[in-house]
Amino acid sequence: MDLAYRSLLYVHIAAGFLSLTVFFVPAFARKGSRLHVRAGWIYVWGMAVVVTTALLLSLLMVGRGNWEFGLFFCFLSLITAGPLYYGTVIVRYRGRPVPPRVRRLRLVFLAGAALLTPVLLLAGGGWLGARPNPLLLVFGLLGLTTWPEWWAIWRNHQPTSDNWLFEHVRGLLVSSIAAFTAFFAFGGARLFAGLFVGPWSVVPWILPTVVGTLVIRYYRRKLTTRKRPGAGA
Repeated sequence: MDLAYRSLLYVHIAAGFLSLTVFFVPAFARKGSRLHVRAGWIYVWGMAVVVTTALLLSLLMVGRGNWEFGLFFCFLSLITAGPLYYGTVIVRYRGRPVPPRVRRLRLVFLAGAALLTPVLLLAGGGWLGARPNPLLLVFGLLGLTTWPEWWAIWRNHQPTSDNWLFEHVRGLLVSSIAAFTAFFAFGGARLFAGLFVGPWSVVPWILPTVVGTLVIRYYRRKLTTRKRPGAGA
């Protein structure tokens, strides 16, 4: 198990480093350009490896008795996989109905990220654990905030991709939040050793979420305004 764990961890770190390195290229490149598309696909495939290895690592962690970080890694992989998948596939449909299989996969990812793991994180972080774990409580509550999205997808049996550009941007930004969270909380811990101590130790864990949420809200306003009738006329 140790060999499998180390092998998966090395692949996970390498794919995460690649994704973080290439993330800013499609973010700032001219949209639709060859550079944007090619760098974007490198990011997507790198993050797909990150998500897959994170899920496998979470299972190994639980098997080794480290269920707290196992649940946390499982939650991160699920909450990242859904937006990454939808943000990538939505580009194929521009104003056309999205196939049922896309909706079903989104529901599967959200069922784990919004229903299963948040409840387990909250239970382990404060209700059932020997002592409260602020990290598990914060991310458990964060997972519960995706309930409205799950319910909206469940009720909308044949969604269209009218707002495909925002969904594309949002999906890839959400997926990047997990990558930056892992970097600042694990790899960045050595770089910022001594800076975040005591109660401030949770800052590296929640900072990417706060920043990413603000950026997503910015794009929501920008792209929604662009779609208003007569706004660009």
